[in-house]
Amino acid sequence: MTRLPRLAACLLPAALALGGATRARAQQPPAAPDTAALRRAQDPEISGVSAAVARYNAAGVRRVRGPLDVAPGDTVRGDLAVFGGPVTVAGRVAGRLTVIDGDLYLRPTASVAGDVLVVGGVVDGQRAATLGGPLTLLRRPVAFRVGPDSLLAFDDRDAPPTRRDLGFRLTRTSSTDRRTVTSVTLASLGTYNRTEGLPVVFGPSLEAAVGGTGRLAIDLLGIFRTADEFRWDREHLGHVLRAELRSSRGRGRRATARLYDEVAAVETWQLRPDEAGLAAFALHRDFRDYYNRHGGSLALGYDASPDVGLTLTAARERWASRRTLDPFTLLRNGQPWRPVPRADEGLMTVLTAAARVDTRNDVANPWAGWYVAGDYEYGAGRIQEFAPLSSDGTARGRSRAPGERAYGRLFVDLRRYNRLTPDAQLNFRLAGGGWLHGDPLPAQRRLSVGGPGALAGYDFRSVAGAGGADVLQCGATAAFGGVRPAGTPAECDRVLIGQAEYRTDVRLSLFSEGSADQPRFRRGFRTEFTWVLFADAGRGWLVGRRRGTLVYPAGALPAFSTFLSDVGAGVDFGHPHGRRDVRPFGIYVAKSVSRPDQAPNVFVRVRRRF
Repeated sequence: MTRLPRLAACLLPAALALGGATRARAQQPPAAPDTAALRRAQDPEISGVSAAVARYNAAGVRRVRGPLDVAPGDTVRGDLAVFGGPVTVAGRVAGRLTVIDGDLYLRPTASVAGDVLVVGGVVDGQRAATLGGPLTLLRRPVAFRVGPDSLLAFDDRDAPPTRRDLGFRLTRTSSTDRRTVTSVTLASLGTYNRTEGLPVVFGPSLEAAVGGTGRLAIDLLGIFRTADEFRWDREHLGHVLRAELRSSRGRGRRATARLYDEVAAVETWQLRPDEAGLAAFALHRDFRDYYNRHGGSLALGYDASPDVGLTLTAARERWASRRTLDPFTLLRNGQPWRPVPRADEGLMTVLTAAARVDTRNDVANPWAGWYVAGDYEYGAGRIQEFAPLSSDGTARGRSRAPGERAYGRLFVDLRRYNRLTPDAQLNFRLAGGGWLHGDPLPAQRRLSVGGPGALAGYDFRSVAGAGGADVLQCGATAAFGGVRPAGTPAECDRVLIGQAEYRTDVRLSLFSEGSADQPRFRRGFRTEFTWVLFADAGRGWLVGRRRGTLVYPAGALPAFSTFLSDVGAGVDFGHPHGRRDVRPFGIYVAKSVSRPDQAPNVFVRVRRRF
């Protein structure tokens, strides 16, 4: 079959999936029973959002959209409500102050006669300012619809749970009781890649209310992989059958059961799926490796709050390698793909405990808060066929004889976002982990650094290090005398990377003078970009008896002089203050510091770097 029909079949869903913009929202079911409505009305977050909207829409309130300064000596008479911000108060507000979707900065000379309510932002300087009432801060972002003189909040928790792994809902119909919603789904599952093309899922879905606050979601979906000719065989077909029961939207308890035959990515911590898929579809560059997993899982989760969650998962699955196919790409379509590295194959039981603490004010464009995520994985089972690694056949190498294997793996991602001024941020990230105990890690559980998602100053899957050691992938041919496997896979037992970035908005402001009872408002007309300066340092290594600059004992950390580093700069065209209706898009250039002879790398990100 010619490639043209395959191209026509995959272009539309690929554009929808990679653009990430088209997702039909489920029909909102009617109000819950009275007991649930009363419980939700008593929720401080929901009542706070409602109060903020009511204040903004109230008659007689002074409404401002965008940046606002109340200068020293100026007075705002009556209540003040600001949408967008940031708001800097150095004078007096003779009423209540409400800030929605923006930051509030209170100077020591600031005085607010009433209480202060801030939704979707941060507050600075409250201890030194004079406040006539309590200060309420709600960090959770809320989607708003803004009219000329009014504001409407849409609370996502009012809608049925949307499965985030489904890209596009083709049709939806409601049942007669309007508590059950059924649909026929045609969606993208996963990301465009060189072993599947675009994986398309299709089949029925159901969402239903259970009790007063519970929701049940069921998906019965088949997977069709579009990378090759339209063939009805196991390589091109898969499935995802899922049932999820959760006690409430955004918090509480949840249980998820899955049966699946799907393709999984080896490393997901560097680039998000949409970025990896866009690079593959447009540039013929696939920044991930893949393997097939076939089995089932049961996950139990608990959200102590919207900021804190814990998930325990038990899975029984069969691992298998995937071969490299030839999906269509917009550019360089005639070039060969990097081979998909082999995976360890066998039947495994995998137990995972994942924890998350997320106090960021906005997930997509944070400017304040912490993000800490960690997962521990224990795997045990029988490996029947091992993927080749550079260290095989050496003193450090693993035995390739089929048999029982058990391992422990830990990975932690810690980030801190700091707003220094209304226009500047200084953010930090420390990520790393790997082998913890037991047998050596399977090939598809190993790690690497290098490329636009980690050390951007070094080419993806390039060899860089000292003394013949490759500290990016740990495939040290010179150190071990082995042969580097096809596709240059990730082979590190452990990795560690630190990242820092300074972001500052480019802002133009026009000033207008007022009378004694009309304060001077500084209304800023912002250009839609942010300057970004960044630096990264990191490396990977193997665990074992000390050998050169690549192998270290389990309790040792490589000297920081062996870490590779880079510096760079870029322009982020997303909104400087994290508006959720403008998607981040940045162009960056990074230069290796440890390898001065290496040329700078220019790359594009459709997400923030971290």
